[in-house]
Amino acid sequence: MKAKPASFLHKLLTQEPPLSNEQLVEELFLAIVSRYPEPKERDLAVKRIRDYRAQGAEDLIWVLLNKLDFIFNY
Repeated sequence: MKAKPASFLHKLLTQEPPLSNEQLVEELFLAIVSRYPEPKERDLAVKRIRDYRAQGAEDLIWVLLNKLDFIFNY
C-alpha cells in the first residue's frame, strides 16, 4: 500500500532532509503511543523499516495501533 500524499506517514517519508530509520521509528512511536520505543522495539522496527521503508513504516503503524497499551490507554 502506498501512503496517501496528505497523510502523516507520507509527510514523514518525504520530509527534507530525510529522517533516518531511527528517527522515523521514534516519530511513529511518539505519535501513536506517546512514548519512545524500548531498545528491543526500536531494533526490530528499524530493521523492518531498513528492509522495506514505506511498507515497514505502515506495518509499524498497524502494530502500534494494535498494541494492548494503545487499546487500553487511548
